[in-house]
Amino acid sequence: TGYCRLGNQIQIVSLPGESLTRLSLAIKDNMKAPFKFTLSQSGDSMGYLIPGDEIDGGPNDDDNYELTFCFNKSLADDLRDLQIEMMNLDEF
Repeated sequence: TGYCRLGNQIQIVSLPGESLTRLSLAIKDNMKAPFKFTLSQSGDSMGYLIPGDEIDGGPNDDDNYELTFCFNKSLADDLRDLQIEMMNLDEF
């Protein structure tokens, strides 16, 4: 997990797995720069990063492919919260 800001124009976060769209959007919603990037599978590959509310009874419940390669049920939410905390510490 990493965070980088380039001036006032670009913010970048990196995640150690393949982020599902809603997770990346939740992180980007907290970015202030006009150009926002989420890099998946950066530094490691811990499987799919699935938001907790999609684990049981969510849109991925029928197929279960992503769930097969999900590290644990709270990892995505924990990483999202950590990324938002890191961005909030940045004096943008």
